[in-house]
Amino acid sequence: MATKTISAAPFSFIGLLVGFFVPLALIIAIAADGFWTFNVNPLSDLGVSTNVFAANLFNYTCIFAGILVAIFGIGKLWVCNGYNSAVGFLIAVGGVMLVGIGLFTELYSVHLFFAYTYFFIMFVAIVASIVGDGMADRKLPASISAVLLVIALGSLIGFTIPGAEVICSICLSGWLIVQSIDLAFAKH
Repeated sequence: MATKTISAAPFSFIGLLVGFFVPLALIIAIAADGFWTFNVNPLSDLGVSTNVFAANLFNYTCIFAGILVAIFGIGKLWVCNGYNSAVGFLIAVGGVMLVGIGLFTELYSVHLFFAYTYFFIMFVAIVASIVGDGMADRKLPASISAVLLVIALGSLIGFTIPGAEVICSICLSGWLIVQSIDLAFAKH
């Protein structure tokens, strides 16, 4: 009987794409806004910017990236086993929350639900990935993920919530890149 082999390559590519281009899109939106200030404004302020280009770029980036993150998470869920399969599920749910951030801007009362849920789910996913990678003896991705988690948590001490949000978002992009590379090359 033939067994079905699932290629992780398309999912890895999607994760890499999101990990590299979301920070770039945010930088462009910040530059276009002209008034957004680090450690003062949350990222979601870009979604209601008076600069239509900045607002659209932020919101559409969240929506499009959220869809891709959900696809990446489904791929990881499908390809991996154990903890890393659970990480895939969490990433997929996080992707849905990211779509919600882009669809429901700060003008909607439900926006904070999507934003807080997104960061909480991704925090749990990072912790689970550290455990899963550690148990699978993949020390490099586990170590890099742990360092990114420490940086993200440390930012809560030295910055305001809006500043920590930016640092956590950068760490999440870095973690998604690590997860994408690990998915492409590790045996699951």
